[in-house]
Amino acid sequence: MILVIMPEKKTLYLSFDIETDGDTPVLNNMLGLGIYGLDQDLNEIFTFDANIYPLPDKAPETACMENFWNKEENQAAWAQLQLNQRDYVEVCVELSKKLSELSKDYKLTWVAAPASFDFAFLKAYYEQSKISYGKPMHDIGFSCRCGSTLWSIYKEKHNLSNKNADELKKTLGEFNPEKEHFALEDARFQGVWYVKVLRLLIGKSHLC
Repeated sequence: MILVIMPEKKTLYLSFDIETDGDTPVLNNMLGLGIYGLDQDLNEIFTFDANIYPLPDKAPETACMENFWNKEENQAAWAQLQLNQRDYVEVCVELSKKLSELSKDYKLTWVAAPASFDFAFLKAYYEQSKISYGKPMHDIGFSCRCGSTLWSIYKEKHNLSNKNADELKKTLGEFNPEKEHFALEDARFQGVWYVKVLRLLIGKSHLC
């Protein structure tokens, strides 16, 4: 018998960002989803961007609309979310097909910041889509790596002062003057930033 050892799949970091009209997927809507997939060498592998129709059984949160979306600096992003809106089931089914293809070559790892907020919406919408679609869909699992947690681990490991931490953040490119809450663009920046911090932790900073 010949033992064939298959090469280990490379990790594809699926950095994603969502735009919502409130704090909880139970009551509020996920309006935009952007996913930026990159490998450990910072190569762009995959992108996904979609706007989603609000659902009839959910409503905008008053505080979110008044304190965030109604601000002048966020009007461009809000206007963009109204374009080319699609049914959430259609969006999730399309995403499922793309994830199935990607999983043939990569180990898929979700990344967000903050992970607890973003993944709660994505998971809720995706799992409901499975019920509505009624056919098998790719399993997205139930775990998501958090960029904020990774950063805290790095700071503690290297005992960084607040000043040094802020300087390193800027060097890594976390702060983008053009960042205006467009889901795909935010996903790209946080994904690149996450992998750069990860590379620092594993000793590949010279390639960042």
